[in-house]
Amino acid sequence: MSDWTDVSAEAIMTTPVKAVSAGSTLADVMTLLTDERISGAVVTTTSGRPVGVVSLSDVVAHMAGLERDGRGLGGYYALGDAWDDVGHRLAAGQDEDAARTQVEAVMTPELVSVDAAARLPEVARVMTERGVHRVLVMEDAHVVGIVSTTDVVRALHRASAAPKTKVAAKKVAAKKGAATKKAAATKKVAAKKKAPRR
Repeated sequence: MSDWTDVSAEAIMTTPVKAVSAGSTLADVMTLLTDERISGAVVTTTSGRPVGVVSLSDVVAHMAGLERDGRGLGGYYALGDAWDDVGHRLAAGQDEDAARTQVEAVMTPELVSVDAAARLPEVARVMTERGVHRVLVMEDAHVVGIVSTTDVVRALHRASAAPKTKVAAKKVAAKKGAATKKAAATKKVAAKKKAPRR
């Protein structure tokens, strides 16, 4: 498991970064996230400057009538006034609400980032301390990618599976080597038997 500590954010980040305009609607966001099969996107101004992040959790929480309670980032939501009407909203008014609500009303307005060269322990620490599921990857003051908790877990899994794979490969190689030697020995014996006696 020690190998994962040498993996950089740049090595596992998703790039190019998918983004939506702050003026886009939740319907636009849902389309982007589902079409691209991603859980979050960067929110930008019309000039392309990042101003926040919007995730599936933000969208679902809004549609369910939940509101951020102000205690911090990372999915802390409190029951809003609309909670009693959740069933009706999700069953009937969901599409209408998604079409008129702008992204900036539900996005996380704070950007959490790491340097492209940051190693995964640092990335994991930032995510944990800030209570977020994704961080922007920066290089020379520019956003070059995004890393999610899924990316980190995938990297951990690969690192932990690597030693097992190497051991298995060595065992297979050893078996092949033994089989080759056995075949060569059998051939040699057969050749001696066929050789004419003098």
